[in-house]
Amino acid sequence: LTADLALRFDPIYAEICKRFLENPEYFEKVFARAWFKLTHRDMGPKELYLGPEVPEEEFPWQDPLPRVDHELVDDKDVEELKREVLSSGISIPQLVYTCFSGMVTYRHSDRKGGLNGARLRLEPQKNWEVNHPEDLSRVLNILEGIRDSFNKRKAKEGKKVSLSDLIAISGCAAIEEAVRKAGYQIKIPFVPGRSDATQEQNDLLFWSQVEPVACGFRNYLKDKAIN
Repeated sequence: LTADLALRFDPIYAEICKRFLENPEYFEKVFARAWFKLTHRDMGPKELYLGPEVPEEEFPWQDPLPRVDHELVDDKDVEELKREVLSSGISIPQLVYTCFSGMVTYRHSDRKGGLNGARLRLEPQKNWEVNHPEDLSRVLNILEGIRDSFNKRKAKEGKKVSLSDLIAISGCAAIEEAVRKAGYQIKIPFVPGRSDATQEQNDLLFWSQVEPVACGFRNYLKDKAIN
């Protein structure tokens, strides 16, 4: 009853209901979009949809990504980028922390989050306290410079490296270097092909609600009072 009365007398809800009542076609369109989101948002990216009724329109809650339209880096390029990253002045802990901060958001049930898209550099993730915003900004600025320089050098070959791929490469490089300093040798497999999302492709509403309040891997607790 309270909800029914709100739809009639609440100054905000009443205005919305009146608009729906007077514009049934508008209501039908809005309802269809809301129902589509309700029944599809847990299905993952649009690439997983099947059948002839998949809409052409993409929605931010689908976490869309630009298609890769360039040649990918090969093993030789990856080793070159690793050397550049390790000589850039960014510390090994900063490289590992940045890479992990992007990876740890991945959710396999709907493939949301993760490094693909480099959403770590977008609002709101770039300002999450757990991501060390000041360090993150410095690291990403340096990595963006390395990316831009590499892409310029490889332009004639049609090759590019995305920032999301470079973050992954830098994490691999940092761990390999840390292990080397400990007297061992390892090679972390790397597969290229990620692309970088735009701010408009980022589901701001979703990500603003899932900022971590604790992370045992990063020894982080947002509210120290609950410790």
